[in-house]
Amino acid sequence: MPRDYLEYDDEPQESYRNPLKPFLIALVVLLLLFAVIIVLLYMRLQTANTRAETLSQELTAVQVQLDDLRAQLSSIDGVTVYGRAEDAHVGVLSFNLSGMDSSELADALDARGLCLRGGLHCAPCMHRYLGTQGTVRASVGPYSTLEEMDILAAEVQAIRDKT
Repeated sequence: MPRDYLEYDDEPQESYRNPLKPFLIALVVLLLLFAVIIVLLYMRLQTANTRAETLSQELTAVQVQLDDLRAQLSSIDGVTVYGRAEDAHVGVLSFNLSGMDSSELADALDARGLCLRGGLHCAPCMHRYLGTQGTVRASVGPYSTLEEMDILAAEVQAIRDKT
């Protein structure tokens, strides 16, 4: 049977391609990446702010503990505390007990359960300048407590009373 009409293919021919489609996809991906970067930077900033607040609180606690320890040790006859309170920016306090070598005092405190370092602390020129043969160094950190400062001062007092 002859056909007098044209046959059409049911399959559509190659469709029209939008030349902007790859560009738009790339733009969307870049915008999403940019959004992720902004969120990550914001989270990092929040973490940094939280850490700064925590550090500020820790430094304040250390300063309070050092001030307390300085006051207690300074009130004991024969104890010399080195450095001025207004210059204290680190969690370290150096002191001596007259009539006792710094290493002996550190050992005596160690025997009482307190771990302090006695000696020149890698600063022999400073000790020569101060006219000392060394000092006992108490280190205070955010993990330290005022109760521990009281214990240290009481033990130094007890050692002084014993000598």
